[in-house]
Amino acid sequence: MTYVDSLTALSDPRRRAIFEALRQGPMSVSQIASGQPVSRPAVSQHLKVLQQAGLVSVTAKGTKRVYHLRREGLSGLRGYVESFWSDALDAFADHISTTQKEPSMLPPVIKTITVPCPPAQAFQLFTRDIASWWPLDKNSVSAMSGKVARDIELDPREGGEITEIDHEGARVLWGSITDYSPPSRLGLAWHINRPASEATSVTVTFEADDDPASSGTKVTLIHAGWEVFGDDAQSMRNGYDSGWVHVFEQRFKAACS
Repeated sequence: MTYVDSLTALSDPRRRAIFEALRQGPMSVSQIASGQPVSRPAVSQHLKVLQQAGLVSVTAKGTKRVYHLRREGLSGLRGYVESFWSDALDAFADHISTTQKEPSMLPPVIKTITVPCPPAQAFQLFTRDIASWWPLDKNSVSAMSGKVARDIELDPREGGEITEIDHEGARVLWGSITDYSPPSRLGLAWHINRPASEATSVTVTFEADDDPASSGTKVTLIHAGWEVFGDDAQSMRNGYDSGWVHVFEQRFKAACS
């Protein structure tokens, strides 16, 4: 399958939600439908499209058909995007705008900075050393009640969790790691202070500067999936659009410097 098949299959927000639900493990149609606001027949139709695109596979287990995520099905899309990242973002935005059926679809927040350190060092700072630069006094669950969180922990592996240690020492889940590919890519299911069913997608890529004389890194953060917030989608996007300026463009860049 080509990257176009993957783009087309995932352009529908319901199919993306089903595809992301399968990250938890193999599921039957009834299990998938129980967590979606659509009927079982509709889920079956979406699964058929995902299967035709090579993104899911199905096996028989007794009388049930069990669906599995095929991560390798994204290889074409991933290779395309990594080959020319900026052009791919424009093409993806154009594709979504022409195929999206729901008017509530909002474009992703995209932030790009260049930091004066190599990709491996920038990747480690963003992941394993996140507590050294994340502004826990302003951007945390504790900060929402005027307190200062004690710490933030990131388990550096696919499936690992991002956790705040709040001002009282309690653990608060912020999200989980969906893609851990050092030193080039980090993917997050982000649902700080919200249930996992309302997770948005954060992707951070690390690319060596094109200048051979430079040891710097181009770091791009893409935050998408605002439709999960329903009527609050625009306000949530606006909040994160400004929030990432302080957290990513200022604090993270300063830490790299």
